[in-house]
Amino acid sequence: MEKQWFETAILTAFLVFTAFAAYQDIKYGSIHVGVFVAGGAVGIFLQTGRLIAAFVRSGIWPFGGGMAFTMQQLLGAAAVGVFLLCVSCITQEAVGQGDGFFFLVAGCYLGFFKTVFLFTGALFLCFPVSAVLLIRQILCGGAGSVKGGRLPFLPFVLPVAVLVLFW
Repeated sequence: MEKQWFETAILTAFLVFTAFAAYQDIKYGSIHVGVFVAGGAVGIFLQTGRLIAAFVRSGIWPFGGGMAFTMQQLLGAAAVGVFLLCVSCITQEAVGQGDGFFFLVAGCYLGFFKTVFLFTGALFLCFPVSAVLLIRQILCGGAGSVKGGRLPFLPFVLPVAVLVLFW
């Protein structure tokens, strides 16, 4: 019962966080830092509670590999966000810092493999739209641009997040 409660809470919190971040990305072109702080705090709180409840209930650490496995999952998931933050710095924010911070927080909810799947799935959704906008801009001389040539990425993350969480 406790495990189901935590899983439902984690799923709901992550979907709310993702939807709110995607909305802000579309509307403002950036995400307020409070969204990341609140989303990360809730994710860490829920995951910690889930692990403690599993440990108290069974007397053994969840995830057969123990604490090392859990830390590998969290550090691996954080690596996706760190990678995007590095790309943001290198490209002078052609890739927004908000995308990197989003994936840092997403790792708190999803772990490494689901975070990587979330990122690559969103890239596959974003690619055709970007290609059409680029071709349109070339052919029409800038008529296909979006908000000064910037395409928000997090709206492409939202449908993949739904797929990841319900798959």
